Parts: sequence; C-alpha cells; structure tokens
Amino acid sequence: MDRATSGNGSNHGGAEPERALRPPIASASKTAHTALLLLPNFSLMSVIAAIDVMRHANRLSRKELYRWYTYSADGGAVRASNGLVLNAERLPEQGPTLDNIFVCGGFNPERFKDAAVFRWLRNAARRGVRLGATTTGAYVLARAGLMDGYACTIHWENAASFASDFPDIELRNNLYVIDRDRFTCSGATATLDMFLHMVSEEHGSGLAIGIAEELQVDRIRSSVDEQARAYRVAVLHRSQKLAAAIAAMEGNLDTPLAVNELSLRAGLTRRQLHRLFRHHTHMSPREYYRDLRLRHARLMLMNTITPILE
Repeated sequence: MDRATSGNGSNHGGAEPERALRPPIASASKTAHTALLLLPNFSLMSVIAAIDVMRHANRLSRKELYRWYTYSADGGAVRASNGLVLNAERLPEQGPTLDNIFVCGGFNPERFKDAAVFRWLRNAARRGVRLGATTTGAYVLARAGLMDGYACTIHWENAASFASDFPDIELRNNLYVIDRDRFTCSGATATLDMFLHMVSEEHGSGLAIGIAEELQVDRIRSSVDEQARAYRVAVLHRSQKLAAAIAAMEGNLDTPLAVNELSLRAGLTRRQLHRLFRHHTHMSPREYYRDLRLRHARLMLMNTITPILE
C-alpha cells in the first residue's frame, strides 16, 4: 500500500470516534484548524508526529481541539522521502479559516521556489495565521521573506547552507524554536516535542502529559534542548577558527585545555577568541567548554552504565 490518508478517509482529520482510555482532560473547546503543507520528499515521520499529537489531543479531551488538512503546491499527492505517498489538496483560496500553517520539509528544501506557495504563505501571515516549519521547512518560510526579524532552527545538516543564504536571520541550534507566531523545529522527533509544547500552552500540561503517555514518550524535551551536532555546524561557515577551537574542545573533554592553548590551536589571541565566542555563542570560551562537557556528561548518564563519579 503506497497511498496514505488520514484516519477519517479524507485529506483532513478531526476527532476520532474512539473510546477514551481515561476520563476526559478538561480543555478549551475551540477547534484550531491546522494546515500541513507537504514539500516534495518531505519527512513522513515528522508529519505523522504532528498529526498523532493532534489526534490524541482530540481523543483524550473528547473534543475536536484540532482539525488538520494536507496541502501541496499542485494539489496532487506528494511522495515522502521514504517513498510513501500522502494525499493532499490544492492550496485553498477560499476554504477553512486556518489558525496554523506548518511547512513540512525534507531533502533539498533550497530547490523549492514556487511563487504561488510563497504568495499563499505571505497572505496567510498578513491575516494573522501562525506559521511554522518542520525539519527543513524553515528554508521555505525564509525564502518567502517570512522569517525576517524572527529566530528559527533547522536540521543541522542544512544549518550551514541556510545561514549562508540568509545571514541576517537568527539561526539557533535548538531542537525547536518558538518566536512569537513562528514555530520551527529541527527534525522528525523534534516535531513531536514542539507539538506537545503547543498543546501544553494552549490546553494545559495535563493534556500534553497524557498524550506523551499514550505515545510512550518518557520526556517532553524543551525548547532549550539543542541538536546533537548543530552547535558546531551552525558556526562553521562563519568562522573556521571558532570551529577549530570547538573541535579542540570536543577532542579534550576529559581533561580540558587552557584558554591559551585553545587560542593557539585556533590561530587567535586570547582576546580575539573571547570576542569570537561572545559574538557567535553569547558565552565565553570557558562557559562554552563547561556547557559542552556537561552535555557530554548528561549523555553518558543517560546512555551508559559509567559510574556517576567517573
């Protein structure tokens, strides 16, 4: 089976006629209409993560808190990066009043340059529709001029090219970034975290926790969590010397190098290194080094049996 549809047999979703497994969780009753714009080679896992959070929100609350629609540039079905095909509708000129639009990206987002889609997104922004992106969808929002003055994130593999193409847009290294009415996330599982956060903000943490339990998510990651490799990729194109200093830190986590040694390896004076770190990371070299080592220690605590003292 190579064609996927939403649970009610059409291209949009809503409340499911399922028996709730627990008493309903109190929540507001207004339905939020959410569009998922599928780019060619989109990440199917990211789209499913978004839909499943909304689906469970409806199921647990016994209300239609969210209704979702899948759209594409030409109104036809779209093939995901894994080869599966998802039905989609043409961009609506007149249709449901949308509250949210999420651009669902995948491979090669820099190649997407559909003027009609850009106009549709700009018109939605003027109407006050909240805009978001999953995985690499921020590329399309930026190309449409809709990320100017906003901070965002993107998958670490695309961070260098994004920053090169849009040097004036603040690119962060977080799993997801929420800046006023712009929602961006860096990958498929980060979509899950971002949508759980959205549910928590709109309908309370109790509902978000309930959804996480249904999906067997043991921790809802926050917007301060960073991508595993993004911090280095994001600065590489801007400063090879800073990247060299970070590489030296990464190679000496157990026994940290002195700042003078880091400066020498980066080919900078101590003051230049400090200025470079402050400009790109908003931390001193010592603070960045400490944060890097703490992140490494946290991963070891979570994923190894190494004793805490070690």
